[in-house]
Amino acid sequence: MNIVKKAFLFTLTLLWSFSSFAQKEEHVFGQITQNEVGMSFYEKDEEAGAVVLFDQGKSSFIRSEYNSSAYIISFTRVRRIKIFDKSEYGRAQVEIPYYTDGYGKTEKVFNIEAASYNYEDGVLQKSELDPDNVFSEKTNDYWSKKKFAIPNVKEGSIIEYKYELNTPFRFNLPDWEFQSTIPTIYSEYEVRMIPFYEYVYLLQGIGRFDYQESYIDNMDRRFGNIDFQDYVHQYVLKDVQAFKDESYISSIGDYIVKMDFQMSKFHSQTGATTEIITTWPELNKSLLKHDKFGKYITGCKKIVEKNLVGVLDMEDKNPMQKSRVLIEYLKNNFSWNEKTGKYASQKPKEVFAKKSGNTAELNLLLVTLLQAQGLEAIPVLISTRDHGKIDANYPFEHFFNNVVVLIKFEKGYLLVDGSDPLTPYNYLPSNCLNGKGLLVEKESESWVSLSDNSRSLINEKLKLKISTDEETIQGEFIQESLGYDSRTKRNVYKDETGKIIADYASRGFSNIEEVKSINFENTLLPYVIGFKANYPVEIFGDIISIAPFLSFPMSENGLRQEERKYPVDMVYKKNRGYSSYIEIPEGYMVSSLPEKYNLNNELIKIEYEAKVEGTNVVVVGAIEYKKSVYAPSEYSDLKSHFSKIVKLFNEQIILKRN
Repeated sequence: MNIVKKAFLFTLTLLWSFSSFAQKEEHVFGQITQNEVGMSFYEKDEEAGAVVLFDQGKSSFIRSEYNSSAYIISFTRVRRIKIFDKSEYGRAQVEIPYYTDGYGKTEKVFNIEAASYNYEDGVLQKSELDPDNVFSEKTNDYWSKKKFAIPNVKEGSIIEYKYELNTPFRFNLPDWEFQSTIPTIYSEYEVRMIPFYEYVYLLQGIGRFDYQESYIDNMDRRFGNIDFQDYVHQYVLKDVQAFKDESYISSIGDYIVKMDFQMSKFHSQTGATTEIITTWPELNKSLLKHDKFGKYITGCKKIVEKNLVGVLDMEDKNPMQKSRVLIEYLKNNFSWNEKTGKYASQKPKEVFAKKSGNTAELNLLLVTLLQAQGLEAIPVLISTRDHGKIDANYPFEHFFNNVVVLIKFEKGYLLVDGSDPLTPYNYLPSNCLNGKGLLVEKESESWVSLSDNSRSLINEKLKLKISTDEETIQGEFIQESLGYDSRTKRNVYKDETGKIIADYASRGFSNIEEVKSINFENTLLPYVIGFKANYPVEIFGDIISIAPFLSFPMSENGLRQEERKYPVDMVYKKNRGYSSYIEIPEGYMVSSLPEKYNLNNELIKIEYEAKVEGTNVVVVGAIEYKKSVYAPSEYSDLKSHFSKIVKLFNEQIILKRN
C-alpha cells in the first residue's frame, strides 16, 4: 500500500504552489443539475448501485467563542449521492461521529441539513430532513454520533447532506477519505492553515492528486499583535473507483485513499516553537503520568494490596499457573462493559465497587494483580482491527484505542486480556490481532507482534438419511470448534438453545430438535454443539442430487479482484474439517462420486475423498490454511485454491434408482 508522508511548512520561503492540468469544480448545496437527475447508471462502473456525485470538505481555524486567545478548528462537509439501486438505500442512513475527551472538552456537530430529490411527473420533488429527526447516540466513553435518515429515498433518488463540526482538539485535524465502497466522481478537501500550528499528513493509496494547489489568502487576520494570512491547501481527486474488495482485510481504513493529519509543532506569538511530535519513549513517559493510565495503575495497587493480596492461593504455583489463576479470577469476578478504551473512565474504587469496567480499566487492573504476585507484567497499547493499523514512524497517541497485557517469563512471554470472558486465558481476543503493540515502559520503546500462530478449528460431522417420500434429509449434526473459532461460536450462541435453532433455521434447516451444548464454560476445551434436523434434497425423477456437506463449506470465493495490492488477512490460522455419512436409500445406487483430491504446498493443504462403504457413502474433507496473513504476491495462487475449495466441497453426489 502506497503511503506518502509530508509536512506542512509555513514560512514564505518554503511555501510552494502546484496545480495540475485538471480543474477544480464548484458545487453548491441544493442546486441539482439536469445531468444528475437524468443519470441512470455510472458509465465508469455500470454495476455500481450508487455513486458519490461530489464530496467536499473544508477545515479552517476560527477564534473560540469561549476563549478569545485560542483557536478551534471548524470543519464543514457537503456530500451528494445518486442512488441507482435499492441495495444502496442504506446511504440515506447517515452517522456523524464526534469526540469528547472525558475532561469536559467536546466536538460539536450542528447546522445539519439533508434532503432527497425525486423526479416525479416532470417535476423535481424535494423532501427535506426534519431537524427533530436528528438524534445523538453515545458509542463509548469518548465517542458519540449524530444520526439521521434522509426521507423518501427511492431508486433514482439524489440525496445530499451537509453539516458543520467544531473541534477544540487542534492536535488532530479532521482527516479526509477520498474513497468509499461506491465510486466517487469528485472529492475535494481544502485546509486553511494559520502560521501558529504545523502539521504532518499521511497520504495513503495514491502518489499524486488530479488537482492540488497551495497559496496565501490575501485577507489579513490578526492575533494579538501579529498580522497573518491563511495558508490554503486544496486537494482534488476525480473518478475514484469504489473500494470493492472488503474480504479478508483488517479495516477498510488501512487501504482506502485518504489523508491523515497530526500536529507536529506549535509556534507561539513570542516566536518560541514547541515540538508536538516527540518520541515513543516520551509518549510512554506521559502515559505513565496520565491520570487515567499510569496513576490509575497506582490507585489499583493500593486497593489490591489492601483487599486481594493473600486472598488467592498461590502456594507452589509456577509463574504460568499464577498467571492463569489471576486472569481467570479477574474474568470471573469482574465483568466487561463491552466498551473498548486505552484510558480508564472510572476511578479504581469505582471499578472495584461496580465489579465492571472497560478494557483499559480491567487490563490495567490485571497488570496490578500480576505485579502484586511478583510477575513482570507490562501494559501494551494496541489498535484493534476495526480501528486500523499503527504507523510506527510517527508517535501519535490517537493511533491506539485499546490496552492488553504482556507477561514476561524466564523463557518467553504471553500476551493476554482480562476483559473477554469467552477468550481462553492465554489468548488475545481476535480483534486485537492487528500488527504490533507498544509496550508502555518508562523511557523505552519496545514493540511486540500481535500475531498468533495457534490453530483454530471447526469440524463438522454429518450423519444423513434421505427420505424420498418427503424429499428431505433427516440428519444428525455435530460441530466441534476450538481456539478463536470456538470463541466466535460461544459469542454467537451464548449457550442458548434458541440462538442455535435460529441460526440453523436461517440456513435452511427445519424441525431442529435435541439440541445439546458441551464445554461452553471451559474455554480451553472444544466447544461442541449437536442437534437433529431436516434439510431439503433435490430429487428429479429417478435421480437424487446431494451436496454431502450441505451448506457448511464456503459457497463462494471471497477473493474477486484480478489482483490485490494488500495482504489477504485471515486474522488467525484456520483448519476446517468435514465428514459426512450418507445412507443410500433402498432401491438406489451411486451413479457419480467426486474424484479424490490432495494438495499440499506452502500456502494451503486440501484433502477430499468420497467412497462407498457398504450401504453408505462416506465423504471426508479437510482444509488447512497455513498462514494467518498472505502476501499480495500470493494472492493469485490463493484465489485459485479458494475456487477449488468452493467447487470441490460443494460438488454433488448423484444417486440413481436401480
